[in-house]
Amino acid sequence: MREKGLIPISANFEPQIAGPYDGRGRVPTQSDLLQPQTWTAHDGNIYTYVGMPVVVYNDAANNGLYLLMSADFTLPASWERVANLPGQDGADGQEISIQKTTTHIQWRLGAGEWINLVALADLKGDKGEAGIDGQEISIQKTTTHIQWCLGNGTWVNLVALADLKGDKGDAGTPGIDGADGTPGADGQEISIQKTTTHIQWRLGTGEWINLVALADLKGDKGDTGNDGVDGQEVSIQKTTTHIQWRLGNGNWVNLIPLADLKGDSGDDARLTTLIPVIADTLGACLALFRHNTILSIGIFTKNPDLLNQVNEAGNDIEALIDILNAY
Repeated sequence: MREKGLIPISANFEPQIAGPYDGRGRVPTQSDLLQPQTWTAHDGNIYTYVGMPVVVYNDAANNGLYLLMSADFTLPASWERVANLPGQDGADGQEISIQKTTTHIQWRLGAGEWINLVALADLKGDKGEAGIDGQEISIQKTTTHIQWCLGNGTWVNLVALADLKGDKGDAGTPGIDGADGTPGADGQEISIQKTTTHIQWRLGTGEWINLVALADLKGDKGDTGNDGVDGQEVSIQKTTTHIQWRLGNGNWVNLIPLADLKGDSGDDARLTTLIPVIADTLGACLALFRHNTILSIGIFTKNPDLLNQVNEAGNDIEALIDILNAY
């Protein structure tokens, strides 16, 4: 049963002071709870009681609502904090730094001394068992990407080739011409001849090799075509440097340099062999411009008299041109 008050009153109080109704209701610090002078009244007596509530309001982390749980208020254990009150903001904390030395991991607060946190030796465990062998990594280039794959797995795009190409740079300074190389060995002469069945070639004095069968150069006889428009006359002449041709009254056009028609000195048999080949080439060119069709390389086979005239002309280019114009 509670103890009843001594003065009965049927009215409300209206305090006109910025403080608690009971002056014992708050103290600045937690240590004030334990001091006798805190609780001594004006008459010199102490009137604390079990269950008395007191607020500590200016003691940072110790702020809160306390209850007196036993009669001896001088004992810290007699006071029980039943509620916390927010304290004042604390000072900014100092930065914590961590570093590794050759033997320890260390830490420090602000600019203080480094303190060993843990020895590196304590972080190293026992040697583990051998792992399984890793798979081979392969790399390849496609037309668009560089790719990689693990073992026999799927190829995976690593980077697009387009991403590896930068913008075109400025033109560099031309390099210095290199020294002339050592002259190479003289090449062997290439010869060409026509047999009754093939066109053949050989290198130097080597064996004759079939190049193409004459039969393969002659196609099937075609149907008779419509008469074409008369072509313009093709003319051939020799200047001091070239054999030239023109169509009608057009401009003279270089056909072949005279220097390319003159080979190394040889015996009569070699010259006799080359002259028909040259004449054959000129005859084929003349036929191409005059008739607008490709004649058989075997033109002299069909015209023995023309071949005799060419052989008689020998190395006389002008005579050859006259023969071909007449033809």
